[in-house]
Amino acid sequence: MKKLIICSILAICAAVISCGNNAQSYNNDASADSTAVMMPEAVDTTVVTTSGYQTFPDAGFSITCPAELEINQHFLDMARQQGNTTMAFAYSGATDKDDQDAICIYNINISDWNNDSEYSRLSQSGKRNSDREALDDYASNLVKNGIEHKYSNFCGERALLYSFDQMGLPTMAVFFYKNGRGYLLQVGTQRDLESKFKSFMQSFELI
Repeated sequence: MKKLIICSILAICAAVISCGNNAQSYNNDASADSTAVMMPEAVDTTVVTTSGYQTFPDAGFSITCPAELEINQHFLDMARQQGNTTMAFAYSGATDKDDQDAICIYNINISDWNNDSEYSRLSQSGKRNSDREALDDYASNLVKNGIEHKYSNFCGERALLYSFDQMGLPTMAVFFYKNGRGYLLQVGTQRDLESKFKSFMQSFELI
């Protein structure tokens, strides 16, 4: 489906930029551009923390994260400026913000296609086929950008696992579609990346 394919391409570009912008903002304490176009107020600001889990009811997930995840408004503004109207939620957080060698940046971005008129008209099987095609296109775009990937299973869905280097920061990510939403989980750090990403990914729960 054309719109889903476009979303996949934008998601890759935005994810890379997001990681770099977060690293810069955490180190320089920079604020977002006040002239940026604001996204519709669809992001839930309520965070429920229990037993180490951070829960975001409106976004529909819980996760254990060493950093406090907060709304990444800069990313949402940027997606909106690029014409991406389906990006619904974006969260980011970091540990060791003052140490470039130890900093660990966590991102979760969620796009929502349930209000897209073309997508909503599809049958259930049609939606799954569109998601599958879009995921394959995402994989093709990774290849074009020289990023290695592999297919896996995550949250009961076919998913892509990949890693790349952004501005000197090794980064790992997982991307998948479920129930009309596209989910990107991403961790970037110089130290113990694989174990930190694995813990982050395995603690993710849809609610």
